[in-house]
Amino acid sequence: MRKHGKHLGGAILSIVFFLSTALGWGTAKALETEKQSIFLASDAVAQSFDETAAPQQGWGQALALYFSDLLKEGRDPDASYEEAALSETENVVIRNRSAGKETARSFIEEGKLAEITAELSAGDLLMLQWGRQEAEAGGPESEAAAEEFSAWIQQYIDAAEEKSAQAVLLTPFASYNYDAENARFKEDDRSYADVLRKVAAEESLPLLDLEKASLDLLNEAGEEAGKSYFLFSETGTSDKGLLNQKGAEVFAGLAAEALLALPDQWPAVNSAKAKITMPEVSEENNEARESETEDPLREAEEATGVSEEDSENTANDIDPDEPGEDESLRTGETALWRFDFNHNDSPTEEGYIGVNPDELYSEEKGYGWSESPGNGRDRAGSQEEGKVFNSMESDFALGAGTFSLDLPNGDYEITVYSGDIMDGTSTNKTPFEAEGKPIGTVSARRSAESLSAEVRVEDGRLDVFADGYFNGLEVRPILLAPADISYENLSFDETGAHFLLTLEKSEDAASYTLYGKQENDEDFAPVKGFTAEELEADDAGCRSITAPVGTTMQYYLTQTNAGGVESVKSNILEIVMIDEDTEVLPAPSGLKVDSAEMGRISLSWDASEGALRYVIYRSDKSEKDPNFTDYVKVGESTEASFEDMDEDLTTNVPYYYKVS
Repeated sequence: MRKHGKHLGGAILSIVFFLSTALGWGTAKALETEKQSIFLASDAVAQSFDETAAPQQGWGQALALYFSDLLKEGRDPDASYEEAALSETENVVIRNRSAGKETARSFIEEGKLAEITAELSAGDLLMLQWGRQEAEAGGPESEAAAEEFSAWIQQYIDAAEEKSAQAVLLTPFASYNYDAENARFKEDDRSYADVLRKVAAEESLPLLDLEKASLDLLNEAGEEAGKSYFLFSETGTSDKGLLNQKGAEVFAGLAAEALLALPDQWPAVNSAKAKITMPEVSEENNEARESETEDPLREAEEATGVSEEDSENTANDIDPDEPGEDESLRTGETALWRFDFNHNDSPTEEGYIGVNPDELYSEEKGYGWSESPGNGRDRAGSQEEGKVFNSMESDFALGAGTFSLDLPNGDYEITVYSGDIMDGTSTNKTPFEAEGKPIGTVSARRSAESLSAEVRVEDGRLDVFADGYFNGLEVRPILLAPADISYENLSFDETGAHFLLTLEKSEDAASYTLYGKQENDEDFAPVKGFTAEELEADDAGCRSITAPVGTTMQYYLTQTNAGGVESVKSNILEIVMIDEDTEVLPAPSGLKVDSAEMGRISLSWDASEGALRYVIYRSDKSEKDPNFTDYVKVGESTEASFEDMDEDLTTNVPYYYKVS
């Protein structure tokens, strides 16, 4: 059960601001979902910004933090302008169409409301927060100005009604407007909040009075602490109404709390309320915060032992430029590959190889992102009080990405680490795939959890896909494929071709199996098997192989460990079993059909002097047929005759044979 606490505004003040909402701007994939959508229409206070705009953020991009686990975020592919962003959680889709410098009027005139209307569905929310830009141009002192603003707002309401969606009106957040004489924050002089309140009352619409909620929060924080929400520089604010990351996240929490407080009058609002997950706050912590008036930033620093300005540099004392135990980890039977997925060259855990989200795979390096997640975070110093995490657990790549690592073919145990250690975050779930197959989902809450799986690599490269949080990867070999096989001492006699197989012995192998087939056969079959003990006792005898002459043979070797696990196959060894010193026999002649019936065709031909064996091939297409591919081997014979027995043979289909 969610705990909202007795004074949630104060709780959000201290708990939430370490959450991270800066977008790593990719483009989210087009949605195929029945989830409820929440559309936001506002200006720069709500707009989503990428990391290049830091420290500025809008509260709209932080709203997803209050709706279960984030699945994806990025630009909204259905919008025509770059500012539009999409955040999909497990239970809701937030489509933030807010854009800087817009007014309720310009947003409509530029076609942005029309785009929203085209995508609205029954049960969606359209949350609109206007009045800030209008106030900068002049307040609603005159009745005409107020009526004009109301008319533009009415168009949003009508658009929602047209699609059976629900319009929700939001009063503008308070700016940093401190009245030193009265020692309190006050409303903006030219606020349009009253106009919005009046429209909501007349239309019986839900209203989130965020001006009042933010004023209450700022007055509780005080003059100096209130600055921590806005874009302050050393000389003052760059804009007293624009927000930084902390302000965006705290003000988004106020919006979520106000939504929860609405009466159960509107079905679409009720649906959204049921999906909200507010931070859990204990009664003890709640009461303590109610009695404190200290700077909340200082309070958070004391709780973590790390200040905001140095939190990114205190994970450990490792130089991020120092390499991990790269080469030494790649040698020997106990080889281990370990990767720490960093963000912006954040510290790398000792013994791991650090990889940033933009570090792409290359053959020269042998590892990297073949599909970049495009984003990441470093949470060093942001964990709950008393918890300790290493550098690998503290940072992560974020988004959908595939990490690739060149490996010898074989079976491996891989361990993936996933999670966000930051205090105040909700449970996040990240699905993983390895070699194209799902291996499970890691669920973590304010921690980094792990998942292990056995993976078979058969193409010389391990690919691990994650859609969410990817902190680290460890790879341990279980049983590798045998080293490349070859042959020596090829000889021929009347009984066949003979050679010695060359292989590299493995300490992990309890036994070996050689598989082979003729070039035109479809499937490999076991040719010879021997144990490791037999190989030690009779090396030449185990490696001695006999094959039919006059054909091309293909082989591969596997090894089986003491637990009965058979390895991936080795390389394919191809040997032409023809003695160049022996005269080539002429092709058989006189091929004829002796009899034919369903499932059986009898063939014969003239015997060739010196032939030890004949190979028979069949096709159901003439070589002149454009759909002809090749003849397929159907059998062998030591006599000048053969019975082709196959239940699929029918008397109404022509067949073509060759004998060699």
